[in-house]
Amino acid sequence: MKVEYRGLDEVCQSSELIELDTSLAKATFEDRKLLLRVLLDHFRRKRAIHAEVFSQTFQQQLRRRAEQYLNEFWGLDPDYDELRPANQFLLEGKSPREVEGLKLGERSLIGRFLLARLKLDKTNYRQFLEGLLDLLVRHGILFRLESIEDHRLYQLDAACLRWCLGDGSAPSVDPLYSRRATGEISLESTRPVNAFFKKFYQAEPANLAALEAREHTAQVVRPGERERREHRFRLNASDHKELGRRLPYLVCSPTMELGVDIADLDLVHLRNVPPTPANYAQRSGRAGRQGQPGLILTYCGAFNSHDQYFFRRRAEMVAGSVRPPRLDLTNDALLKAHIHAVWLAHLRLPLSNSIETVIDTDREELALKEHVAEQLRLSEAKRTAIKESVHQILASDKEMLTANSWFNERWIEQVIDEAGREFDRAFDRWRELYRAAKRQLHAARAEEDRARTREEQEKAKAKQVEARHQLNLLLQLDVMREEGDFYPYRYLASEGFLPGYNFPALPVRAWVPRGVEGEFISRPRFLAIREFAPRSLFYHEGSRWECIAFQAPPGGLEERKRKKRLCLTCQAFSEPEAEICSACQSQFRGDNSRLTTLLDLPNIRMKRRARITADEEERQRRGYKLQTYFQFDSAGRGRIQKADVVCQGRAALHLTYAAAATILRLNLGWRSEATGFAVDLESGEVLTSSELEERSSRYHKPERRVVERLMLAVQTTQNLLLVRLLPEWRQDTTFEATLRYALKRGVEEAFQLEETELVAESVGDKEHRAILFYEAAEGGVGVLRRLVEAPEALSEISRSALEICHFDKDGNDLKPDCHAACYECLLNFGNQLEALQLNRHKIRQALLDLATSRTEAWIQGRAKEEHLKWLRSLTDPRSELERRFLEVLAEGGYRLPDEAQKPIPMVRCIPDFFYEPNICVFCDGAVHDKPEQVAIDRSIRQELYRQGYRVIVIRYDEDLHRQIEKFAEVFKQ
Repeated sequence: MKVEYRGLDEVCQSSELIELDTSLAKATFEDRKLLLRVLLDHFRRKRAIHAEVFSQTFQQQLRRRAEQYLNEFWGLDPDYDELRPANQFLLEGKSPREVEGLKLGERSLIGRFLLARLKLDKTNYRQFLEGLLDLLVRHGILFRLESIEDHRLYQLDAACLRWCLGDGSAPSVDPLYSRRATGEISLESTRPVNAFFKKFYQAEPANLAALEAREHTAQVVRPGERERREHRFRLNASDHKELGRRLPYLVCSPTMELGVDIADLDLVHLRNVPPTPANYAQRSGRAGRQGQPGLILTYCGAFNSHDQYFFRRRAEMVAGSVRPPRLDLTNDALLKAHIHAVWLAHLRLPLSNSIETVIDTDREELALKEHVAEQLRLSEAKRTAIKESVHQILASDKEMLTANSWFNERWIEQVIDEAGREFDRAFDRWRELYRAAKRQLHAARAEEDRARTREEQEKAKAKQVEARHQLNLLLQLDVMREEGDFYPYRYLASEGFLPGYNFPALPVRAWVPRGVEGEFISRPRFLAIREFAPRSLFYHEGSRWECIAFQAPPGGLEERKRKKRLCLTCQAFSEPEAEICSACQSQFRGDNSRLTTLLDLPNIRMKRRARITADEEERQRRGYKLQTYFQFDSAGRGRIQKADVVCQGRAALHLTYAAAATILRLNLGWRSEATGFAVDLESGEVLTSSELEERSSRYHKPERRVVERLMLAVQTTQNLLLVRLLPEWRQDTTFEATLRYALKRGVEEAFQLEETELVAESVGDKEHRAILFYEAAEGGVGVLRRLVEAPEALSEISRSALEICHFDKDGNDLKPDCHAACYECLLNFGNQLEALQLNRHKIRQALLDLATSRTEAWIQGRAKEEHLKWLRSLTDPRSELERRFLEVLAEGGYRLPDEAQKPIPMVRCIPDFFYEPNICVFCDGAVHDKPEQVAIDRSIRQELYRQGYRVIVIRYDEDLHRQIEKFAEVFKQ
């Protein structure tokens, strides 16, 4: 389709037009026509059209008729004004009165265009424009509205528009906006045509009239709605009157549970390539049950590097090996949650179906009920029984757990002793939501009492209904199973008190007032810091929602504020009173640190903005500036491990691994400002800059309500790995960014991780510049620990990264047309802002070197060579066997002892070497063959066994290599 203008040819041929300017007299007919089309197209595209359908009166009547005659699929959105009145173009006069309209002055788009094309002088621009507009009005192309004082207003006359059949070519380039427009007046199309959409728009649209899609996930919580959709999906002729038309398309979660009968399912369409072969097997296995054949369709996204990788390697996904899932059993938060489960099982608290069974809602402080608080006091007998059950559960993993400095008997006792306080504290978020709902209910009742119109009364009643529904959800009163977020056991799992692998720990909840009631939507914290940020948009149940405010508890958000000192040198964070950075040991000054006030991201309130339409290009998400800071565990729960990645005798990478580290994720505000968000601490409202100015101009004196600029924060405890590069590597930002994405993709493919399970970011400055990896999966996956402890782990992921970057094992380029990076290797939707910094060729040699590297762990805070030198200095000068033993370990790449000549006071002996936590190594020379020495050795070593130590004896008269291999579980890395 193309739009023409009736009477345009006559205007272009008229002498009146030629007389307006000499340049028009010299121009050809086609050039004059193209020039005027630009002007008229601009009027049309800006909806400055004089037509009855654009008048407010007509649109009000249209809305009433639509509500009366059209259903929800074809009618207008009742909660969002989809009708738009016409705009108008304004030629300003000298009057100071402000008039709304799109301007036509010399600095406007139209003005700059005409000045440039016709080489007009600014002094005669106004005279030319007035003459041109009057000419177009006389020919019935433009319509002049009634002037406001001396301001002239214009619209395009709808009667001149002619809708014509197009020839299938792409739309013309608009010179007003296109940077490709040159000095010549030309509207010829230079844009390529998408063949799919060309065919799609030419096809008969009636085929789409009956197409309807609905969600089928756990977030469909309206009572009975999910069952209704299931029945419509399997609609029988007898059900037609009751359920309406058949639902042809159901969009499901990957697991496809929740009541869909899949016995007869014979086709599965996957919207992307699953993360791992295990996921593919699980999802594709939904089709072809009971012996019938099944068809699996998988859509590979063109701009998704993971999808493109497996598009080229289909067999690795479809018939790939399924690795066992990884779980980091040494994660103290995970272990603590399981101990809490044992504790709760022994207490036998009557949690029932509602949190109200343990929280006294009649008391203002919402404390635990008296009988519950009494049950939390453990008797010595019950405390002993809980401890015995914990020991029994952990018995099989005790050796692995004791290798961590934080795990010991005292830690278990402390977790059990503090379980009662943790149980009480876990309900704090519920208390906050409950108080906020009660506050809204009381405020709405007071608002109804003050209302003096029927409309004000109805609004107040709607707020009361919404608040009452929130309370019903929190108390689990008359709710469906889909609305079980506050079922006590599920709630305690989401708060991290109990194990909950199916639910994100400590999620952020958004109140969505959908329909006559509403519901809570949960997001993991690290996703919510972006998706639930102020003014952000997200889609749910066919609607677009906007985050408008925080749910402020009674008394405001003051209690959620906290101060942190941020180190700008290494990007660690500390408490405000700290004077030295605990990570890089820098002395804090004004230029290398920042004391900032943070707001822990509270639960939020949403407002419906619009129904989802085909205009997806209009979906806007404000760009936020996010930063990550870290803090090594100060309570001793996670031992810091260091290692060097050695390439050709030189340490290319320095690794620092920290278990149970704290990750702090900050949202600094919109990317254009990054100054935080203006938050009304009493109401929770988030204000834009224009709203702040409006507030200040509205009131002559400052408001009592406090508005403060704050940065949003979420934090979690996870395993992290800092990778520090060679100086020449980290000075090149392109090299560093490319290597970061290559290593991340290599880890994902080598260890079959989902993209969301591992995060990689650049942190720090100058010599402290590093790549920060952290495990985002709940409980951790244990991969980062392997990169430090396993000698070949990093070389393995480097080989995967080489292949991902289109190089073979010798570095030959397998895809020369990929000049820097493409969506088959490193580019993806999430790293578009860094796309220009990625260049796979810059890291080719580095990956080749790392592919043959070896990771050497630091021992007792010393690098391997330094530690070996230290061990040699402690050996007995008379014992050649000890020195030979160390040399064989070093040359063979075996694990070096943690200490040498370590006294063990309880047994009064000094082993030659010692491995943490309890392995003693004795190097017995010929002197130990004497009968009296044999007796002494036997006595000492038997006592070591009784005290829980393991003893390994290395003899002088046996082959050292064979003896070391005999105890490979100790000496192998």
